[in-house]
Amino acid sequence: MADEKISQGAAITGANVANGDLFPIIDISEADADKNKNITRNELKIAVAVPPLTVQEADRATDLALTTTWADAVSLSLVAGTWLVLGQTSIEGTSTTQMNVAARLRNTTDSVTYSTGEGENDSALPDRCQIMLHAVIVLAGTKSVALQGWAQASTAHMIGPGNLGSETGTKVTRITAIQLA
Repeated sequence: MADEKISQGAAITGANVANGDLFPIIDISEADADKNKNITRNELKIAVAVPPLTVQEADRATDLALTTTWADAVSLSLVAGTWLVLGQTSIEGTSTTQMNVAARLRNTTDSVTYSTGEGENDSALPDRCQIMLHAVIVLAGTKSVALQGWAQASTAHMIGPGNLGSETGTKVTRITAIQLA
């Protein structure tokens, strides 16, 4: 076998590889050709393993009255890395006037907005707007990222733990972050 090329070895399927089987490693950092190494199947699995996903979530516990100033509904503290951030909220009108509302995902540490959504309803009560937001963000350090709400006038609020018909108890204002890298 010492004089056989790797490409001349017998074919084998992945299901038939034993934990102790060896895989050749061509160590290009070594100057001498005789410094090649090997690794077992178990060690190879460790070397190429994908780490488990880190997921964080926060739900709004109570309703939040909206005004013409952006307000944090829910927020997360995210460490450095690449994140997929998802935000969802249901905003309900509180009067018979037209409702113009918005929500956004914002890095409140650095004042950077990643995603914004708007909603508008006529005057029939109860008016509701569902706003869904998403963004892939890259953070250089630990930052606070919030789902924020805004209304053109004090005629709306973001719904907290929920009471939307038969959906009692459903979290309708939530931020979720999944660390990708």
